[in-house]
Amino acid sequence: MSTTARWNHRTPRTNGSALPRAIAVVGLVLGMTSGCNSDGPAVRTSPPPTGTIGVSLTPASMTVAPGGTSGAGITITRGGQLTAPVTLAASGVPAGVTLSFGPATVTVGMQSSLTVTVAAGTQPGTSEISIVGSSGTLMSPPAKLTVRIP
Repeated sequence: MSTTARWNHRTPRTNGSALPRAIAVVGLVLGMTSGCNSDGPAVRTSPPPTGTIGVSLTPASMTVAPGGTSGAGITITRGGQLTAPVTLAASGVPAGVTLSFGPATVTVGMQSSLTVTVAAGTQPGTSEISIVGSSGTLMSPPAKLTVRIP
């Protein structure tokens, strides 16, 4: 059977050590919750963001010739009490295609744009690219952008 020594700010000092009392005072100054023990002080964390995020693209499809560019407008909608910035990201981008957001992080009241650039010599084809917005642990459903390379 093993025993674990526990102490808190009420534990008497032993060996002349003022460490338990000093940690308790630091905990009070920093606003930590009741007492300290060998497991460490309680830590306050921020609540996760609440709300919803929506992303829409206009247009949702485009044809871009090799060596060319095209653009789309991005509208971010927020539901609930979400006021934190939303960061945009893309997945499913094919080889030879570059996307750039302007800006990539959007705060309340802002909109963004998307520029699609197709490198010269890129093979023809059609791809579906997913655009999402995220804020903390929240993520929008993907908005789909269809890019056709003739």
